[in-house]
This record gives sequence, C-alpha cells and structure tokens, in this order.
Amino acid sequence: MRRMSSSSAVNQPEASKDERSDMKSTQKGNGQSVGSVEPVANMTGHSETPGSHTNGPSSDIALDGEATVPDKNMQSLIDTMVHCQALLKTTMAQYKGFAEDMLATVKKENEHEVTQERTRAEVALADLAMSKLQREKDIKGHMERINELQEALDTKTREASQAAKALESANNKVEGLQFSLEAAAKKGLGHQSHAKRVAREKEELRDKAESDKRSFERDLASRMVRIKSLEATIETMKRQKEREIKGFRRRKKGWKSFWQR
Repeated sequence: MRRMSSSSAVNQPEASKDERSDMKSTQKGNGQSVGSVEPVANMTGHSETPGSHTNGPSSDIALDGEATVPDKNMQSLIDTMVHCQALLKTTMAQYKGFAEDMLATVKKENEHEVTQERTRAEVALADLAMSKLQREKDIKGHMERINELQEALDTKTREASQAAKALESANNKVEGLQFSLEAAAKKGLGHQSHAKRVAREKEELRDKAESDKRSFERDLASRMVRIKSLEATIETMKRQKEREIKGFRRRKKGWKSFWQR
C-alpha cells in the first residue's frame, strides 16, 4: 500500500505539469488558439487529434468558439490506475506467498514440538512402566522374605513350646521320684545305701533339672528377643512397603490425570 501511494504521488505532479503546458498552448486573446495541439490517447488507447473525426472540426470546438484542450490528465490518471492495479496484484501475490510460507513454517514448528512432546511422554510412560515392574518385583521379593521370616518365627515358637513341655515333663519326673522316695521311706524300704543313692540321684536330677531350666530360660529369653526383633523388622518393612505402594499409586494417578488432560 505504501508503494501505491508513492506511485500516485509521483504521477500527479507530472499531470499538473502537462496541464500547465496545455493551458499555455491554448487560446490567447480573442479566443483563437496559439501553438500546436498534440494528439491525445483516448480510453481505447488510440491517439486522436482535434478534427480527425468524420464530423469535422466542429466536434472539437466548443459552442463559444474556443478550442478544446486534449485531456492528458485523464490519460495520466488512467496510466496511474493501471500501474496501481498491477502493483496491487504484485503486492497481493507477494503477501499471499509470504503468508503461505509463514503458515507452513509455523505448522512445521508446531508439528515438531508436538512430536517432541509425544516422544517425551512416551519415554516417561516407558520409564514409569519399568519402574512399576521393578517396584512390583521388589514388593514380591519383600513379601516372600516376610513369609520366610514368618515361617521362621512359627518354627521358633513351636520349638519354644516343645521345650516348655519338656521342662514340664522333667519337673513331673522329679516330683515322681520325690514321691517314690517318700513312698519308699514310708514303706520302710529305705536301705541306707539305697536311700543315699536315691538321694544322690534326686540331687543329680534336681541339679540337672535346674541347669536345664536355667539353660531353657536363657534360650527362651534369647529366642523371645529374637522373635520381638523379627516382629519389629516385619512391621517396619510392612509400613515401608505400604508407603511405597501409596506413593506409587499417587504418581500413577498423577500420570493418568496428565494424559487425560
């Protein structure tokens, strides 16, 4: 549009100069023309001179007897309009090509950005899937370990129960021997040697029972400490796995909501 305005601005002063020259070359004094009249191009592009029509000179002379001035301004205006139309077509074609190039460039950049974003999302999803599989594998391994520890705890509990039963049986045996000794003494069977042997066996059995009892109590206390430690370890592992599972579920929901958007 700037080129159009500049072209029209340039052509207009030229038309003014022609107009001044035509005015100088036209009538002077009593209404008679002075100087020559140049041919003028009509709207069809053919040159014409005054008096060249079949009607004769009367068609180019006004009613008051003055000669008409060839309208060069009209021809200049027509040339300017034709030039402006050509310039407008050229400019519109240039702007159209520029707009199409810009649109293609923007479309290509957007497609490239979309492809990159999709690739990053697919990589993130693949990483999330691998992380999920690894987490599930770790959780499965920890659960198996927990089951193994639970089985070991059950085994130790059974062993402790069996040891308690053995201690009770030993106490019963001691009590039975003591009852037998008392019964033998009451019945008058107590030879001194037999009584000493029985007393010695009784003391040995009592000492052995006391030693077994202390050993069992120490073993039982140690096993109870171990059992409590295992229970604390199992509880800690359960809480940790629950936290990991909750965190994984939160991340999974976040990715799911991201893809839904």
